[in-house]
Amino acid sequence: ERGSEGGCHWSLLELRRGEAGITGHYYDSIGVGNLSQAQKLANKVVSFMETKQQRCEVKVEACGKQSNSSDCGVFALLFIETLLSGGDTAAVTPGDASAMRQRMKQVVMSLAKPR
Repeated sequence: ERGSEGGCHWSLLELRRGEAGITGHYYDSIGVGNLSQAQKLANKVVSFMETKQQRCEVKVEACGKQSNSSDCGVFALLFIETLLSGGDTAAVTPGDASAMRQRMKQVVMSLAKPR
């Protein structure tokens, strides 16, 4: 989603295959601004999968909320990490985002070559 300052807002769409078919799960640290795009993307992806399913229901999931206008990408990464580790996306906090930024900085610095 285009922001008012010319930036973009990041959110996460997770697709799960289960007994009832493929379902979409939408995580957004601000609201539901990208929900219609997530629904369109889910339907498009499902149409290319080996399934007879034509549409994919996308459910808005409970997740942590950011306290500024710049952490949406970090929150999207935290939601991915939390989902993969079996955690609760609703428990993600702005403090977690600050810690993630520090972890990312450490990784980048460890990969940087001295000049």
